Amino acid sequence: MRTLYQATRRAIYRIISQKELWPETGNREGIGRLFSHDSIILWTIHSYPRIRKRYTSYMKDPKFAHIEFVRLRNPRERDLFLKEIGEQA
Repeated sequence: MRTLYQATRRAIYRIISQKELWPETGNREGIGRLFSHDSIILWTIHSYPRIRKRYTSYMKDPKFAHIEFVRLRNPRERDLFLKEIGEQA
């Protein structure tokens, strides 16, 4: 749900601000695109379950056991994590 909220918020911001998606390309988000088959919101809805499943399988895969995955589920966890690693540096 957070991912969908963030994608929607970013898309609406880009529509209102008319900020280029990539500098000097002229590529800007438009209201029509928000509801088209190219919509980042539709892409998020359709791809999120597949991507989440893929990354979850990576975390469980023994060949990646040497990697310490850190799963941050909300802004509070993110802030605590960043504070913790900042204190270690």
